Amino acid sequence: GLFAFGTQNITVGTSFTRNGAGTYSGTGTFIYAGGAATFLHSSVAGAGVMTINNLQFNSATVFQNNVGLVVVNTLTLNGVVLTNQQGGNSGSLLTVGDATTVPTINVVGVGEVAANPLLFGNANADFNFTGATNPAALSVNVWPSAPSTVARNVTLNRAAGIVLLGASRIISNNLTLTAGTLTWDNPVDVSLPNAGQLITRNFGGPLNNDSS
Repeated sequence: GLFAFGTQNITVGTSFTRNGAGTYSGTGTFIYAGGAATFLHSSVAGAGVMTINNLQFNSATVFQNNVGLVVVNTLTLNGVVLTNQQGGNSGSLLTVGDATTVPTINVVGVGEVAANPLLFGNANADFNFTGATNPAALSVNVWPSAPSTVARNVTLNRAAGIVLLGASRIISNNLTLTAGTLTWDNPVDVSLPNAGQLITRNFGGPLNNDSS
């Protein structure tokens, strides 16, 4: 069966097993805080792809099922690593957004995606980086380089900033620097190529680049 939790959040602090088909409704956030190997979003063949509007991981999680998971609106990695494994089935990876919805990716602290990058159902996504006092080296698994135009708006509000690894990034709309330093180095480039784009720098939000 399914549940509809409206505007309220629901927190699962133990194992989660989904055995039935369908989409979870509600604008609240499903918060998973259980064990790393007990998030079973499609534990039987008939369950199919799990679709949910807002999903937050509060504990390190390793996907166990070879079926896709779609987060339509907001994905939050709350200081944990999500292992986006596919088990031999490319359809089992995590997709954020859909054809009509630009998703938001919230990375709190040292949140990261391992094994395989996020997939994007929309040509754009917004990224918010907040939290931790220790710097995080951010891979292309979270903020991808291909398609390189996927980042629409990027906000950095993390005291120690982030370091971009792996490949160049393009921001198609606005960059807001509130706290922490956005750092990159050759061969990584960061581009804002469109007319009218804004870089908003608040106190404590610098850039540090040894490339373009």
